[in-house]
Amino acid sequence: MAKKKKELLTPRQAQIFKFLKRYQAKHGYPPTRQEITDQFQFKSNNATADHLKAIEKRGWIKIVPDTSRGIKIL
Repeated sequence: MAKKKKELLTPRQAQIFKFLKRYQAKHGYPPTRQEITDQFQFKSNNATADHLKAIEKRGWIKIVPDTSRGIKIL
């Protein structure tokens, strides 16, 4: 099975991805969805979830369902 090529991120998605990388490098684990929501001042966790799904679809992260910190950087 061929590895999926990463697609370019929008500017906002790139900001979120950089935050994920910095947070994980500093703490050793990814942020929660609430921490992402707070960092970017989104009005709801749904906005965060939508951004994370889009980043996953583009091949930059993997979302692990049913976990608080279930984000793997690829």
